[in-house]
Amino acid sequence: MHILLTISGRGPTGAAAAALTDARALTLAGARVLAATKMGVDPLPISQALEAAGLRPEDHCFQLKFPRGLAGLARMPRDVRRLAQHLQAENVDLVHAHRTEEQWLAALALGS
Repeated sequence: MHILLTISGRGPTGAAAAALTDARALTLAGARVLAATKMGVDPLPISQALEAAGLRPEDHCFQLKFPRGLAGLARMPRDVRRLAQHLQAENVDLVHAHRTEEQWLAALALGS
């Protein structure tokens, strides 16, 4: 099974920490876990945490803007298109999101 975790946090805390715990458990259960992380922030803390959770570097290099608020709505179509393409290219079976903007983005990408 291929599972994509969306991680829109800036570091490995909060909802991102929960996603990292999920990544470790899913990897140990034999799933191929991919991660989409936030563009425009220092990727090193999340990358290191994902690798510690058992993900290969090539499985967490996909980044999105994860737009927020009314101003972010104008940027959302780009992320929706990119995510939809990525889901298809990687044969993703399940998207797991923790935060509201991640959930909307996944829902729109899966519906396109």
